[in-house]
Amino acid sequence: MKKAFVLVALLTITGCSLFRSVNFDPSAPGVLAVLSKMAPPSMNKDILNRHDDEIIAWLKSVDNWMFAVIGAPPSGEMDESTKMAVQTHLEKVFAPELAEKLIGYFYHYNPDTKVYQSINTDIMMGLKTDWQHYELKQEEASSDLVTLTLRGTSMASDNWVISMTHRSAYKVAGDQLIAVDYVTGLD
Repeated sequence: MKKAFVLVALLTITGCSLFRSVNFDPSAPGVLAVLSKMAPPSMNKDILNRHDDEIIAWLKSVDNWMFAVIGAPPSGEMDESTKMAVQTHLEKVFAPELAEKLIGYFYHYNPDTKVYQSINTDIMMGLKTDWQHYELKQEEASSDLVTLTLRGTSMASDNWVISMTHRSAYKVAGDQLIAVDYVTGLD
């Protein structure tokens, strides 16, 4: 019993990082196989003409896909070729600059080891949470740029209102959308 407690305490203190460097090759081939099974959500601009519930479901699918791609390296480490594979996959939905920014938010490059290591962050799961009420606002900033603002609110058990706001902007290229801005946070 005492050994089990020590092991649980050790795992709690160190987190999953114990398992990150055990026999993991952070090179691209294994991650490419994982990424090849992650089809991006439809980015057809017709989604913007749908009912709010469908647009919200679509936004959630974009968010889920982004987190799956960012988390594709199972150890939380990437070499340069793996980073490029992840970035190229993200570019199926996000502009190149935004894809690189997203990787920079979740990974830190260590020049000594030449490896990108995941940053232990409190990941904002705002779009993964089922909020009691949603409000969606769509603005056409120009003929080729659309901004979506989604606000989710819920009443906490102690009568506090909890809310998050997601804002994303999409460039219209033909009949496709490409995300050029993507921010989610608690209000």
